[in-house]
Amino acid sequence: MDIILGIKVPTNDTIKSRTSTIAKSLATSIIPRIEPTQDEIKRVEKFFSVDGELKCAYCSDPATEWDHFHPLIKDKKPSGYVTEIFNLVPCCRNCNSSKGNRDWKEWMKDSTPAKSPLGRGKDPKLIEANIDKLQEYDNNFDKRFIDWSNVDGFEEYWENYNEICKAIDKAQDQADKFKKNFKV
Repeated sequence: MDIILGIKVPTNDTIKSRTSTIAKSLATSIIPRIEPTQDEIKRVEKFFSVDGELKCAYCSDPATEWDHFHPLIKDKKPSGYVTEIFNLVPCCRNCNSSKGNRDWKEWMKDSTPAKSPLGRGKDPKLIEANIDKLQEYDNNFDKRFIDWSNVDGFEEYWENYNEICKAIDKAQDQADKFKKNFKV
């Protein structure tokens, strides 16, 4: 019963399926967001503009949003990168939703994700040229980085996540028991 009359039926979530959302919320609530200067904006605009228009750094379609070039979250913890202009690249919706927190270069070379540039049938030569340009961006635009292991209280803060996960496990066990006993 996944599809009825050609329309997808909502699925049941498990409580445990939300642990990555909680990890992301815990992480992003402490990751700095640094407002760019006008000069920084102009540097990025000049670097990524093609004929006066911002193009997706990954596939060269018109840009509709900004993507964190280096993900803020890796393995459910802050990666060390922050939200700042030099860790953002213009991109299209397809690329942003497809890339997620994957390494940008690995993702660009992978044709498996349907919405990745190669997965959408973009010219491999264009993708290689974009990879070269992004490598230049990565090498020449310094990004701020936080070594969280040196931040006083970080491990204690992150222990909250483990406590929340324990509570979620307990709630999921209760939900599973309820489902077994329901008579509809």
